[in-house]
Formats: sequence, C-alpha cells, structure tokens
Amino acid sequence: MKKVLKILFSVVIIVIILITLVAINMHMYQEHEEAKVRDRVHHVLKQKGWDDKVESEENIFTFNTGHNFLYVTFKDEPYNTYTYFIDEDNKVKGHPVLKDEYNKKPKHYKKSYVLE
Repeated sequence: MKKVLKILFSVVIIVIILITLVAINMHMYQEHEEAKVRDRVHHVLKQKGWDDKVESEENIFTFNTGHNFLYVTFKDEPYNTYTYFIDEDNKVKGHPVLKDEYNKKPKHYKKSYVLE
C-alpha cells in the first residue's frame, strides 16, 4: 500500500511540474511575441516622429489564434485608439478606432423613452 502511494505521489508531482513548465513556456512566448510587435511599431513611430506623442499602449496577444495587436493612444487624440499589428508580409499595419471627441450627440438627437 505504501509503495502504491509513493508511486501515485511521484506521478502527481511530475504532472504538476510538467504543467508548470508548459505554463511558463506559454507565458514567455507571449511576452516575446508582444515585445516583437511593440519594438516594430515603436520603430515605425520613431521614423514618423510620433514616438514622443504616445500617451498609452496596451498589447493584446491571443495564444489560440495567434493574433497580436498593439493598441496605442496618442496625447493629442486621447479619444481615438489606433490598432497596430504585423501582417503576413511582415509589415506593420494599423487602423484607427475613431470616437467622437466628447461623445457629442447630433442636433436632431432625442432622448429615448420607453413606451408602456
């Protein structure tokens, strides 16, 4: 009985170690991919002279799909977010997510109401 418990305990410890190693490897791969996109985007922003205008940035990496985006907000346009990524041709691409400056409503906008 003691021999079975020792073997079972050893197997559990080995499985825990393997799961930990896989999780650490996935985390390191994610950090590597995020750094790669961040460096490439910063290189392009520096070429255009926009590197000092960056207010905030956030990396989003999805391990399952491999999507890796860098969301950048500039100081002069804090209400707009720009999404940058590396395409299949290994070029930095991006597109804006534009929002109204102060969430203004059009002149003809009427407050909605519930019909009872």
